[in-house]
Amino acid sequence: PFLRWVVEVVMAWWVLAAGALGAEAEMVRNLLRNRNLPGARRYVANLVSRDTKNLDAGGVVRATVETVAENFSDGVAA
Repeated sequence: PFLRWVVEVVMAWWVLAAGALGAEAEMVRNLLRNRNLPGARRYVANLVSRDTKNLDAGGVVRATVETVAENFSDGVAA
């Protein structure tokens, strides 16, 4: 029973972490789709540890993909 509980907790962690990452990326995507580049820059600034005020749309997308990939690697895959 204890081992099963541990496995279930770990699996729940993976699912929640992956879902949260997807939600963050989706928010940036929606902001860019609505042509809200300043909003996307501000949102990405909360996700990454870099200055985002001069990023173009491509830079915002790259920053989002990089942070999602890094966090997936650290929080889900590891």
